[in-house]
Amino acid sequence: MAVTKTNIKIFKLLKYFIFFVCAFFALNFRKFDIVYVHYPAFSGIPLRFWYRNKTQLVVNIHGNDLVPEEEKDKFFLKNTDIAVKQADYIVLPSEYFKEKFFERYPDYDSKKVYVFPSGGVNRKVFYRDDRVCALKNMHLNPNYKYISFVSRIEANKGWDLFVKIINQLKNKYPNYRYIIVGSGSQEEVLRKMIKKYGLEHLIYKYSYLKHEKLNEVFNSSDIFCFPSLRESESLGLVGLEAMACGCIVISTSGTGPASYIKNNYNGFIAESNTSTSMAKKINEIISMSNEDKNKIRVNAETSTVSYSLSNTATRFKAFINSI
Repeated sequence: MAVTKTNIKIFKLLKYFIFFVCAFFALNFRKFDIVYVHYPAFSGIPLRFWYRNKTQLVVNIHGNDLVPEEEKDKFFLKNTDIAVKQADYIVLPSEYFKEKFFERYPDYDSKKVYVFPSGGVNRKVFYRDDRVCALKNMHLNPNYKYISFVSRIEANKGWDLFVKIINQLKNKYPNYRYIIVGSGSQEEVLRKMIKKYGLEHLIYKYSYLKHEKLNEVFNSSDIFCFPSLRESESLGLVGLEAMACGCIVISTSGTGPASYIKNNYNGFIAESNTSTSMAKKINEIISMSNEDKNKIRVNAETSTVSYSLSNTATRFKAFINSI
């Protein structure tokens, strides 16, 4: 049972109402061995009205369910608290988010907490491929090198840091171009910022790309920049997808990617979460020998094997069967 996305507010409210009603009747008038709840800040509301039986409850917590970014998130956090209190098992996307979980719920039984990446990396879609072919398919000039950024264009997702990074690198590296993939409520602010710094000729902007095209973006890129400032960035699957394509990933610290990036081994973590620090680290990456860069790429690609869709599915199936 899930709510399909819509941008029309009245339809969104209606879909949530129907979801809550259906969930209430399903919980109380049907028999289940396991009830699995994603996004308990919203989806956990029907649990308040569940006349509990012997059914096992698994709660999968993501992002703003646990770490509020806005005032409305703080309001709905009480639903997560109720869901956790009722849960027999907790599922989290990363070790980073596991630490966040125990900061809020220090008394919860650690033996009942499991970590599974959100769906895992589909290695049939994200894999290392020929750079020349990728550039050709993306209609990108092979005479340039590329640094990419993929995210929603929203507050604290790091798009503004990325633009500032470009501005700091543009004069030193005239042979580099930059790719931004994403859309969101701050796109107009992004457009104005790009114009302010005079970067229009350096940036390729895409609002949305299918996964198959993202694979080509990553294979076209030397570096993938992941400058999110959100503590609610519980995993950052896109960083793993870039690594699976052999891309060198640089991320901010204190967010989900710190769970899978081992600094100077399979990627890089900036010393501080600023554009200056990240630009400095990109300078260091560009200055590395091809041999050292390739070691990072190989390590990055290898590191994603345990996060693959198939491995994640196998472990998750074993978890469900153990309940």
